[in-house]
Amino acid sequence: MTRCVRKKDKIYVTGGVDENGLYLCCGECYNPTSNAWTKISAMKLARSTHALAACKGHVYAIGGCSKDDNGSRIVSVERYDRESDSWDEIVPMKIFCSWLTAVPMNNNYIYALGGESRDDKIEKSVERYDVITGE
Repeated sequence: MTRCVRKKDKIYVTGGVDENGLYLCCGECYNPTSNAWTKISAMKLARSTHALAACKGHVYAIGGCSKDDNGSRIVSVERYDRESDSWDEIVPMKIFCSWLTAVPMNNNYIYALGGESRDDKIEKSVERYDVITGE
């Protein structure tokens, strides 16, 4: 499943799985003012069923499943910088999780909630990332 998030009146979409079952690392940005899609640089890790959140001028791709881990759930988190059109790996999550939700709060934190754990159980945990301190 491709994920999308809105940031500064633009919509970002990343990842997913194509019709051949291949995990995707690509992304695009939609500008409703110009009614145009623009490709953005690829994530470092192809992923699907991840969460996206926008906070403090960046877009975050959180968890999901990856082809690099044989389709297993991952803890990887990447941050997209619109200015440099680049992705950087940041502090990973503590729990392997897919189908989760991510919510920015107070423009300083991102909360990752729920999802499915590596053993296919519903996660009841919440993880918080501080975008200021990087922890």
